[in-house]
Amino acid sequence: MTKIRWGILGAANIARTRVLPAMALAPSVELTAVASRTLSTATEWCAEFGIERPYGSYEELLADPDIDAVYLPLPNQLHALWSIRAMEAGKHVLCEKPLCLTTAEIDRVREVRDRTGRHIEEAYVYRNHPQWSVVEDVLADGTIGEVRSAHLTMAMQFLDPNDIRNSPELGGGALDYPLAHAMATECHLLIGDATSYGAVPSSTITFEPVNQYTLQAERFSRFLLGEPVRTWPIEDALSTLHIIGALIRSAEAGSWVRLDDVAADLNGAGDDSAQQLEHGDRVVAARDIDSTQGIQVLAGTEGTVAEDRGSKLVVFFEEEPKMINVDEADLRRSAD
Repeated sequence: MTKIRWGILGAANIARTRVLPAMALAPSVELTAVASRTLSTATEWCAEFGIERPYGSYEELLADPDIDAVYLPLPNQLHALWSIRAMEAGKHVLCEKPLCLTTAEIDRVREVRDRTGRHIEEAYVYRNHPQWSVVEDVLADGTIGEVRSAHLTMAMQFLDPNDIRNSPELGGGALDYPLAHAMATECHLLIGDATSYGAVPSSTITFEPVNQYTLQAERFSRFLLGEPVRTWPIEDALSTLHIIGALIRSAEAGSWVRLDDVAADLNGAGDDSAQQLEHGDRVVAARDIDSTQGIQVLAGTEGTVAEDRGSKLVVFFEEEPKMINVDEADLRRSAD
């Protein structure tokens, strides 16, 4: 095999506008199938990108024995669920960020990864830009001396109230989109050392425009083909959760917090309450998210996720979340 056969699990906008056009340029990628909740959408996408197989459900794509790997751009709350189902079906997984929203989800994904032997990564596309390898080298060789602090400016605007990044209930937040070049553009690394003065760098490294999505798909595929390329373990997702938790707690407290303390709290939240209940031929999973957010239920139609947040229930039907009013008694009856 000289190429990895890919399936696209979900008709998200990022897949259509960014990822699929870029994957089509990767030498080791063969775009084989697209799955949507509606066959007409999948058929339209396949016609647009010259892909052979449209599927009207995610299960159909996962049942295709010719698919080696899936790219998963579903809504955030569905990432862990469908990553698990994909690995259980024997597929490798490249899942859009965030891979998981809780430490319990990460534990479950790791268990399935280790048991199935499938490769899974969180799709932080910016990692694939060559600038970061150079930054690592500069830090490692001591050019700038000991690193005492890091400062970052976020310059993105998320003004649409319906944007998922503005919805904590949907796993949103400004850090879904860090340090990325939205378009392929030339960029520069400005380096200072002991000879620098003021804000004048002692050297500048220029990087030509690259398509990070193409680099991501090619690197992932080459790894599956057995080549010695870099990968990032999903354990990184746990560190990300700890850092975000620390940022939130620090902002709320208006003071510094210890990352180790936040990590200990997050790792302990909800882990003891996990349970699995048989429900016909499906499994209904219920567990505490944390002490303030109630319970999460994977139930109802295939791929539906419901979160109890007081008197509001957020129900996720694959790509389109909907809000309905419900009480806990109604929620439990729906799972019976």
